[in-house]
Amino acid sequence: MAVLVVWVGLMSACGLFSKEDTEPRAAEVENKVLYVSDVVKMLPYGLSAEDSTIMFQSLVREWVKQNLLLKRAELNLTAEELDVNEKLESYKRSLLIYSYENQYIRQNLDTSVTVDEIAMYYEKNRENFKLKDNIEQLVFVQLPANSKDVNRLLKLMGSEKEEDNVEFEDFCIQHAVRYQLKKNRWMIFNEAIAELPASLQGQAQNNFKKGTVTLSDSTGHFILDIIETREAKSVAPVEYETASIRDIILNKRKLDLVKQLEQQIFDEGISKKHAQIH
Repeated sequence: MAVLVVWVGLMSACGLFSKEDTEPRAAEVENKVLYVSDVVKMLPYGLSAEDSTIMFQSLVREWVKQNLLLKRAELNLTAEELDVNEKLESYKRSLLIYSYENQYIRQNLDTSVTVDEIAMYYEKNRENFKLKDNIEQLVFVQLPANSKDVNRLLKLMGSEKEEDNVEFEDFCIQHAVRYQLKKNRWMIFNEAIAELPASLQGQAQNNFKKGTVTLSDSTGHFILDIIETREAKSVAPVEYETASIRDIILNKRKLDLVKQLEQQIFDEGISKKHAQIH
């Protein structure tokens, strides 16, 4: 962005103002002149003498290059192609409208999306939520290779007692190398498997089903408790799609707001005779 600002400054300042004949010139392209003082104004403050010289020369070369390209364009483009005023005006109009609509959206958009709204949208559009990958709910724990607590951890993991669940979590926090204990979190199976050493990934791939799998190598012991699975091409669970559904609902609200705004302004303009349709 800084380079763009410098370049825009050069294009707008250089060669457009009359200078005394004694003013030092940095470059010329036909009747356009780039003055040394204009280039100096574009140099950032605090550069060393060497860096200033390098940047000065670079700016001058860029100015010459761009003006030569501009001349070539003027010689080779049609009159219609050279007339950029309408294109610029059209772009300006679109940019102003877009900025105002976004301001209106920020001020009026209701960003709260309820669980019921998400569930309703999901049920109406289930077929649009087919999975591209196998996914699973998975508890994952990695213990050090010298750990003697694998069986103890497996016993705690399989228990339904609240005190055992608390002890299991505390143990993982204190002794595990890595862990993922959120049972309701859906993950792409291949991404989860990629966290394992390459030597164990094949074995894990063969266990895409409910149950507990223990894998070990020289780097450690890896315990995978697969709670629930969904295969690719099946309908994704609503929990997996909650974030994307929320975005869809909010985007629809944005589009509705813009339509309402446009209709409101149109109706007001016609009723107050700010505009007429013949």
